[in-house]
Amino acid sequence: MMDAKVVGYPEGKSAVNPVYAAKQGRKSFPKNPIKEILGQECNPYQISMDSVIITKNFLEELTIRVAKLAKKRMDEYNTSRKAQGLEEIKRLPGWIVEEVIHNILKELDVIDTGLQHDQNELRSPGSENMSAQTNTVKPDKTTDDRREVV
Repeated sequence: MMDAKVVGYPEGKSAVNPVYAAKQGRKSFPKNPIKEILGQECNPYQISMDSVIITKNFLEELTIRVAKLAKKRMDEYNTSRKAQGLEEIKRLPGWIVEEVIHNILKELDVIDTGLQHDQNELRSPGSENMSAQTNTVKPDKTTDDRREVV
């Protein structure tokens, strides 16, 4: 059986092994719903138990990371509320979890940030590539000998 690794998630002291977390008394994801979800996209008879376990470990590790970051963000939010003289929130709001998930995906470069080009090239629709060193300023009308100044 292979251990699942979260892409872009640092390995080492800060990484949490889902098996170790389960041994500490944390809840573990059941395998059957994961197998059913995988079966919606694949032939259910072609899904190995190894692939279900790897997916389960990945989801557990990702959920642990989301929970830790969400708690940290909620603590920062409550500190800010305290400084403004407001009461602390007691329950984790959904918008903090969404913000944390968005930040994790942004770190992993999963979110498409649009078309990115080399900084030395300027592009415009329907034209050829133009080097950044190319002068695009129109010449002064008064210095052009071929034109008549009006």
